[in-house]
Amino acid sequence: MKSGVLKHPGRWIWLPVIALAAIGLLRLRFDAEVFDLLPADLPVVQGLKLYQQYFANARDLIITLQAEKLEQAQAAAREIATRLRPMTNLVASATWQAPWMEHPEQMSELLAYLWFNLPPATFHSLLNRFTPEHLSNAFETAREDLATSLSPEDIARLSYDPLGLTKLPGNAQSAAPAFANSDALFSSQDGKFRVVYVRARGNLHDFRECARWLNAIRPMVSAAIASTGGAERNDDP
Repeated sequence: MKSGVLKHPGRWIWLPVIALAAIGLLRLRFDAEVFDLLPADLPVVQGLKLYQQYFANARDLIITLQAEKLEQAQAAAREIATRLRPMTNLVASATWQAPWMEHPEQMSELLAYLWFNLPPATFHSLLNRFTPEHLSNAFETAREDLATSLSPEDIARLSYDPLGLTKLPGNAQSAAPAFANSDALFSSQDGKFRVVYVRARGNLHDFRECARWLNAIRPMVSAAIASTGGAERNDDP
């Protein structure tokens, strides 16, 4: 009579379960992109992905400042931009006011382009302003308007543009920046709240790179604010 150990067949039952679990783990992926968790065949999801890819930029940082006085907020915003711009290894641009306020020559190029692309009859009316008889009348009219106008907008415009070159006719006016409201995208109406737009030098591919870049920026921003009186700051990537 032979004797032996009878192996329990139940242990082999787990082999298919383990195999299926391994296949499932191989197909499992971790994705931090929220839109990839939504149904890909929906047009609204595709539109959101396109917006994020081509318009929402992870390189952009918005710094908001709140101060008790207009001058304090303005000085802090200017100082932040001044300190960040030389850091070319970290920052591609730092903007605290309308670009044409710092670089008026860019505004003249834009205005020239807008005038040149107006209908020929409208463009020729501009040329007529530079004839000798029209120039003298235009300057005299501007002088009278400066002396009698009660509008701050008109006084500011006529002081640097007596010929009205910044006042485009018709629909072209909407294409030109509004000089009187040049700070609308950077400041509240009372000037005590300001925004500084900062763009990173290179692409920030994940949240770890964003965190490292933000940690490198923060000390410089804090130092700039402290040097101008300590406005309250908020960073919104």
